[in-house]
Amino acid sequence: MSTETNTAPEERRYRVLAEHSEMGRSTVDLRCPFCEARVTAYKWSLAGGGKRCTCGAKFTSLGTSVKR
Repeated sequence: MSTETNTAPEERRYRVLAEHSEMGRSTVDLRCPFCEARVTAYKWSLAGGGKRCTCGAKFTSLGTSVKR
């Protein structure tokens, strides 16, 4: 009997809803492709380690979201 599990993360493209630019506080509003939540992220956060949604998906600066 095989106990193989699918551990490969799922990757989907997210949608940018709005962009806001203020000195040092540039943000983007994103739509999570997994749970459809609206997420606000600092641009520097996306460029660095990424931003997480409450469902666990991680947004990257490349326009994708990854969920394990």
